[in-house]
Amino acid sequence: MITESGEQIAVVANQIIRARHRLDPLEQKVIAFGIGQIARDDTDFMRHTISIADFAELTGSKSGRIYSQMSDVTKRLMQSIVEIRENEGDRIRKTFQWLTECDYNDKQGSITFKFHERLKPYLLELKNRFTQIRLERFYQFRSGYTIRFFERIEMMRGQSRMVFEMPLTEMRDWLGLEPKQYDQISAFRAYVLDIAQRELDEKSDWSFSYLPMKTGRKVTGFDFTLRPARTPKTDPIRDRWKRANTALKARVMAAARELTRWDGATDDAILRDDEFYKNLGLLFETVDKGQTALKF
Repeated sequence: MITESGEQIAVVANQIIRARHRLDPLEQKVIAFGIGQIARDDTDFMRHTISIADFAELTGSKSGRIYSQMSDVTKRLMQSIVEIRENEGDRIRKTFQWLTECDYNDKQGSITFKFHERLKPYLLELKNRFTQIRLERFYQFRSGYTIRFFERIEMMRGQSRMVFEMPLTEMRDWLGLEPKQYDQISAFRAYVLDIAQRELDEKSDWSFSYLPMKTGRKVTGFDFTLRPARTPKTDPIRDRWKRANTALKARVMAAARELTRWDGATDDAILRDDEFYKNLGLLFETVDKGQTALKF
C-alpha cells in the first residue's frame, strides 16, 4: 500500500508479526513485496508479479546470481508455512502455507504468486491490531533476524510500548531456530541479538538494548528496551568493570582463567577477546559469590 506521503508500507495483522516461520531474508522480502501491493480496499487476493531486475534494485541486491536465487525461492515458498496464534499465550497454532501458487518466468525474468486464502483475516481489510511496516527500510536488512526484530519494533511502537521481555525458548521458537542452532548463550547473543542490534543501529531509526534474565545461573530469557538507533548502548556490566578496583579485577581475571579458553592466557590476551565481555556478568557473579571455580 502507498501512503499519502508516497511511502510504501506492508500492513499485516499483529498475529503475523508474532508468528513462527523459517523464511530466509530473500523470501521475507518477496512476501513483504506482495503484502505491500495489497490495497486498503482489497477484499480478495490478486496475483502479484515481481520483475526480478526491479526487485534487485529495490532491495539493493548486487548478486550476479539473483535470477537463479529467485528461481529457487519460488520452489521454497511453495513449501513454506506460517504458524499463527490468534492471541498471545494460546496453546493452539493455525498452520497455513504462505502461497497457493508461485511461478518463475525465465523468459520475462519475473515471478508471479498468490497468497493462501486462509491468510485473508491477517492481510485484508484490517480494522485493528495491525502493524504498518515501512518497506524502504525493511528491504535494506541483510539478516533475517534483523527483519524479525524490525517487525516487532514497528508493532510495539504502534502500541506505544517501549519494553518487552521474552523467554529464550519462546524467542528461539519465534525466530524459527533449529533445536541445536546457537544453543550456547554466547553464540545466540553474538549471531542473533548482536547482529540484529548492530544492523538496526546502522540502517533504521529505532533499535533495542537488551539484558539477560536468569533463573539461578541459567539465562532463560531477555529484557528488551526500544530506543532510537545510533545512540550509545548502556552496559552496566562494562561500566562496573571500568570502575572496579585492582583487587576486584584481579579476582575476575583469575576466574576467567579457570575456563579452558583462557587457561594460561595473559591478561592482555583475555581482554582482547570479545568472549570475555560477553561472559563478564557471569564472571562477576562467580567472584561475588566467592567461588573459586567458574560454573557456567
